[in-house]
Amino acid sequence: MRSFFTTLVLITASAAFSYGIIKGTVVNPENVPMPEANVTLSGTNIGSATDDTGRYLIKNIPAGIYNVKCSFIGHQDVYLKSLMVQDDSVRVVDFLMFPMEYQLPEISAEQDKEDINSIIRFRDLAQMELIQEMMVAEPELKGKIDVKTKPGFWEMLRYYIYRIFN
Repeated sequence: MRSFFTTLVLITASAAFSYGIIKGTVVNPENVPMPEANVTLSGTNIGSATDDTGRYLIKNIPAGIYNVKCSFIGHQDVYLKSLMVQDDSVRVVDFLMFPMEYQLPEISAEQDKEDINSIIRFRDLAQMELIQEMMVAEPELKGKIDVKTKPGFWEMLRYYIYRIFN
């Protein structure tokens, strides 16, 4: 019975230490370490993030062949395919990350004078009075400003306070 437990402990201990390790660094083209970059094994939930010096360490990897992915926001993902991990071995994999070039398309905004009703909405009577006093510059826009909802208690109170002090 005693030899059975000894054998069981030895098998468990050898199984517990029969995993591989992947470690390395992640830098940019200027050789500056990249903290918080993610290094993951594709198809698994195994991975790690780099520390402040750009180093990472992934422990307890079962023996096998893996695709390793390194990613960082604003940089192109880097893949290493078919990395063989063996029991009780340490693989050193360093990554060089290049920034992505972003160019947004040109955006132009135009306002259609005929659609002014759908853009301007006033609930504040004081603002509406100011608009009416200043008069809209173009004659075709006169009368297009419309109040779609009735003012509430607080809007009316604000309006009367505004009228008293101005």
